[in-house]
Amino acid sequence: MREEYRRLVLILPLMIAVVSLISACATESTEPPPEAPEEFAVFLVEKAAQDEWEAIQELLTDDFRDLDVTAMRRGLELGGSLSGTIWPRHDEPDEWHVEQMGDIFIVRVTEFPQLALNLRQDAEGQWALDPGPYALSWARLLQDAPEDASEELEVDLPVVEKDVMSGESQLWVQRRFMDEVVHTNSTEDGISEVTLRLMLPARGHASIPIEGLNWRAGQIEGTAEVVWTTAILDIDALSMPNDEDGSAVYLVSLQMEDVPDVDIVEVQVNQIIVDDSTLSVHYRVPTENYPQLVE
Repeated sequence: MREEYRRLVLILPLMIAVVSLISACATESTEPPPEAPEEFAVFLVEKAAQDEWEAIQELLTDDFRDLDVTAMRRGLELGGSLSGTIWPRHDEPDEWHVEQMGDIFIVRVTEFPQLALNLRQDAEGQWALDPGPYALSWARLLQDAPEDASEELEVDLPVVEKDVMSGESQLWVQRRFMDEVVHTNSTEDGISEVTLRLMLPARGHASIPIEGLNWRAGQIEGTAEVVWTTAILDIDALSMPNDEDGSAVYLVSLQMEDVPDVDIVEVQVNQIIVDDSTLSVHYRVPTENYPQLVE
């Protein structure tokens, strides 16, 4: 009897530890996401810091939920969305603030405005992270990559010619506003999406009036609608500040409807205010899907 008691005393702490661990895991797996958008952003950041990408995938918009978890994670990082490196440094709700654009809520780090997450809310009021068209194109590309592909895949980005109209010198423009088209998406009905990557140097600032975003295909013209962005939403413009000593990157995804079936579509950004100067850029974009794997 005494021997059995001694064994029980030795085993009991282990049993308690096992039960506690099971309870903690169950609590973690059933922990509901917060209702406030800033708290939801912090919730995502904490999951990324803990490398819980399967849990994060359940909190993404539908297009991302059927992807391989590794392809999804790398797609988010390459596409300028949530990652497990920079983001976890901002894990307090009062470090974030919220802007709204239609049905998208943009939650950004106040001190570093280029760090922004796009959230959507379903009919039940549940939040989901929308990493954007550029991240989705990367994730699908990685999903379709050969299994024996190296970690660093060789890819093509769209070859885009552009016309820059400015009263400043070409050198000034290159130094104060660096831009490129990094993603295009076409359907059977023609090109539908374009994502611009805009980089500002230290202490720079740019804004783009939304009414100046258009497209042209032959003799047909239309309006390009902002459907996803990390830029700040002013009343009628996209604002891209950089008060830091390093560069800041912003992404803007545009959607175009009823574009005819042509080889090249001209995407027009007809007014960009950079510091105290104004310029316009017209991009001649090929109607293919990019990025794409190099064969």
